[in-house]
Amino acid sequence: MKHLHPTYVVFKGAARSRSSPVHIRVRIEYSHHCFSQDPSKLIDVHPDHVYHWDGRPSDPRVFCPVRWEASKALPDLMLRLDERNCYATRRNNHFAVKRDLPSGHYVVYFHVERRITGGADIRLFVESAYHRDDMEEMLATAERTSILDILMKA
Repeated sequence: MKHLHPTYVVFKGAARSRSSPVHIRVRIEYSHHCFSQDPSKLIDVHPDHVYHWDGRPSDPRVFCPVRWEASKALPDLMLRLDERNCYATRRNNHFAVKRDLPSGHYVVYFHVERRITGGADIRLFVESAYHRDDMEEMLATAERTSILDILMKA
C-alpha cells in the first residue's frame, strides 16, 4: 500500500482566473476505493472478505485485485495532473481520465479543499479510481478545466 501513502506536489503555471503564475503546494491523499469495490456489484463474495472502514461504516468494501493493479499507476497520474484535462461532476467533485484500454478510460474522482496540512496549501483527496467503458458521451459534454483552476477556486 506504500504507493498510496500521501504525497506532496507543487503545481505551477497560469490559472485562467489569475494573470500572474501560481505555485500551489498540494497534499494528495487516497481513499480505499482506489483498491476496493462495493461487494453488492460482485458475484460470490465471501462474507469474511467484506470489511467496514470506521470512517464510513455504512460503506462495505472488498479488496479488488483489478483496481489494486491499476492503482499502481495512480500516483504518477496524480503528480502529472497538470498535463491533462479535469472535469466537474454534479456531486461537487472533479474527475480526470486516462485512456487505459481501447474500450475505455481509467477515471479518477477527486475533491479539493483548502486545508493547510503538512505545509500544503490544498488537500486533494482521491475518492475513487477505476476503469470505465462508458465515458465517451460524458467527456463529449463535460466542461474542461485545469487542476490549477480547480485549486484556485478552493
